[in-house]
Parts: sequence; structure tokens; C-alpha cells
Amino acid sequence: MRYALALVIVTAMLAAFSLAGRVLARHLQRTRGARRIQIVESVALAPHASLHLVRIDARELLVASGSAAVVRGATDT
Repeated sequence: MRYALALVIVTAMLAAFSLAGRVLARHLQRTRGARRIQIVESVALAPHASLHLVRIDARELLVASGSAAVVRGATDT
């Protein structure tokens, strides 16, 4: 009987530590991994040309990329 009770207690402790580790990892990821740059949408215009809508904080930019250059233009938000 004591062995079974000890086994249940140890299992419960391991489960609690595992859950606490997952919660802590998510919290650390949120606080350290706050991303300021987001790719909202990308469209291929030709084999070597694309148009990207990029959000940096509250500002959005249109970025055109091609084999010769990268050009940006601000959008109204």
C-alpha cells in the first residue's frame, strides 16, 4: 500500500514539474520573442520578382524584390 501511494505521489510531482516547465517555456517565449516584423502577404509577380506587404510595429510597407533590386514604398495605415 505504501509503495502504491509513493508511486502516485512521485507521478503527480513529475506531472506538476512537466506542466510548470511548459508554462514557463511559453511565458519566456512570449516575453523574449515579441516580434516587431511580420510578413502580412507575399505575391510572386514573375519568376524573379515578388511583392511583399510587411508590417513593422504599426507601420506597413510594400517591398518589391527582383533579381536587380529591392524597392520599398510606405502604405497608408
